[in-house]
Amino acid sequence: MKLGIALLLVLLAGCVSAGPSAWGNPRTYLAEFPLGFKQSELYSQLGAPHAVLKIGEAEIWTYRVTESDIGPRYEFEIVGGIVTNVTYRTTMGMYDGLNAHNARKK
Repeated sequence: MKLGIALLLVLLAGCVSAGPSAWGNPRTYLAEFPLGFKQSELYSQLGAPHAVLKIGEAEIWTYRVTESDIGPRYEFEIVGGIVTNVTYRTTMGMYDGLNAHNARKK
């Protein structure tokens, strides 16, 4: 019984820390992403971003979903070391520009 509970906890932890997938649904990823995530935790989970842009007090960390420079990507907005929003960008598809705040709205 204890082994089963431990295995379940490990599986759940893996689901929370998984990065964006090329095959996953962007709306689901954005709706479930834990805003308030620390910048250091984001780095430890996803590694170095593909690009960083500083706008005022905010940094935008960009992670490509595929190897292509023009493929879909997620932009993590970080203010004061905390992820405050995540936006999905793609050149085609219905989720272009969708962000975590809007994905949570029903």
